[in-house]
Amino acid sequence: MLKLSKLTTIAVFSALTVNPVYAQEQPATELSSGITSDDQEKINKQPVVDSLGNPVFIIMLDEASVEDTDARDEAPARDALSIENAKDVKGWHLPKARKLVKLLEKEYGFNAINMTSYIFSSVVAALTPKLVDRIRIDPRVEKLIPVYEGLDFASAPPWSDILSGSETISWGKTAIETNDTMTSSTTMYVIDGGALNHPDLNLTIAPVNSYNANTGASAVTPYHATHVSGIIGARINNVYTRGVNPNQAIISVHSGNISSTLYSAIDWVFAHAEQNNVYGIANMSISHNGIDKIWAHTNEGGRAIRSASNRVLFIQSAGNLKVDACNQSFATTYNNSSTLSANPVDGIVVVGGLNTAGAQQYPFSQSNASSPYTGGWESGSNYGSCVEMWAPSNNILSSWPNNLGTSISWGTGYLSGTSMAAPFVAGLAARFGSTNATPVQREYHLRSRLSGYPDAGWLYADLSGIAIKMPQLNKVPAYTTPNRLTPVGSTASSTLSGTFPSATQDGKYATTASWNAGSPIGWIEFDLGSIKTIRAIRMSPEQSLTGLTTHNVYVGNTPSPTTLLVSINELTDNKAPIARKFPDNGTVQGRYVRISSDTTGSSWLAWREVEIYGN
Repeated sequence: MLKLSKLTTIAVFSALTVNPVYAQEQPATELSSGITSDDQEKINKQPVVDSLGNPVFIIMLDEASVEDTDARDEAPARDALSIENAKDVKGWHLPKARKLVKLLEKEYGFNAINMTSYIFSSVVAALTPKLVDRIRIDPRVEKLIPVYEGLDFASAPPWSDILSGSETISWGKTAIETNDTMTSSTTMYVIDGGALNHPDLNLTIAPVNSYNANTGASAVTPYHATHVSGIIGARINNVYTRGVNPNQAIISVHSGNISSTLYSAIDWVFAHAEQNNVYGIANMSISHNGIDKIWAHTNEGGRAIRSASNRVLFIQSAGNLKVDACNQSFATTYNNSSTLSANPVDGIVVVGGLNTAGAQQYPFSQSNASSPYTGGWESGSNYGSCVEMWAPSNNILSSWPNNLGTSISWGTGYLSGTSMAAPFVAGLAARFGSTNATPVQREYHLRSRLSGYPDAGWLYADLSGIAIKMPQLNKVPAYTTPNRLTPVGSTASSTLSGTFPSATQDGKYATTASWNAGSPIGWIEFDLGSIKTIRAIRMSPEQSLTGLTTHNVYVGNTPSPTTLLVSINELTDNKAPIARKFPDNGTVQGRYVRISSDTTGSSWLAWREVEIYGN
């Protein structure tokens, strides 16, 4: 199958509810020399829709299918200058492409707004969600690309760095499609080896595992930490480079170089967020060699970030040994399965590394890396079921210190690895919501904007066969992000010692009382005030680490609902949320939600916080 990397300029005509606009993609070689800083600032895209609200797509046609189309009954292409072309968008196109477009129109019932046939074959049309699902699997269709208002310089690979004055914009920022017209008030933590006070960074140093941020003294990996921080938030100042969220305030939390200091750093992050009553994001470009799997959900590292994920969305790098990421990064079980995988609403996201073409990167060469990382290589990005999304990772330019010590100077440098992929996702996550956006909501935002086969420009899978998907800011969300629903009332099987069920709705996960059933068996019920669509639930227990416990979630329109939504059998750990996602199509509805639990063999049943998400 022939693959093309350049899109024509496509005019969207009066059938739409917006003025004529243009959607444009350009290959990386043109991006390098043709984009000015003014152009970059104009990227602020909105999806184009028709009068019924259906999004408009570019349907990229498979060139082999075009060539196989019998077009003997089609007229030759009309002269491009013919006045007839103003009212007939098909007549001047090549007969085979025109014929295939007509066949698709008849089969699927859409009307072509425009098409191309010379530079490549495509048709533009407004599609209902059902048509999108049908057309995207048609073998005659290569991919679907949403149409946006304004200029689109970065919808599909290959990508490259962009020079804007004296400031270089990393190809990674271009790939995830972040503009500079938005600001973020989100609390951002970087748990790493100690970032330095680079003039391109808006940095606060956490008073834990102390180091000198001016000289690098006692910092474990100041180059690495500074580079990661720059990817997230390097300023716009016509020097150095530019981050995903320029001037993003970052709290640098020193991880130290042993597990205990790392856990101390994670603990500090949770404490800071809880004390300040904020929900934040923590970038943790740290994995493990896999020998003892410290990031497994039942081991210390995994337990630490599960607990802190009540308050903070954790973005973790997948690791660089080209092996199953479940062995080196966070790994959990989901839906009562014993197989390690990812949980879509647990507030923890593992990120793999892709290259400028959108494929899994391997190996990672440091041949062009900045000192002291020059030379050497690593096997490549880890992969598999524990990797939830992918992001740019190879030859990433970011903030860099030179000559550590009293004569330190500042500049930019290149690094490669999944350590670079994680901060692209962390920075993107900060674009959504405010300090009130929970980890579950931010994870929804990210997942709803995943691009990859078969709905965008790259047709790649990782080495395990799982499709590679990367979040992009301007991707049309596949679904809306749910709200955390506020119950109007709650009841429970017991109110032991005054621990009322309302305690599970106070927004506190570590510093206030919980609800306690007074026994291993009990229930708690919430009245949502009216019938709602239920899309996720997350429950934070107050129990010691135990074996499997059972939690049945019921939903209905009357008190004491009896319709079983899900039965959860999961290991229970103190403050480690138990979370489940439900369909996004509105099939789960009800006013009352009851959680009936049996923790026999464990401690008494107790919940710190219960989060119900829906619309």
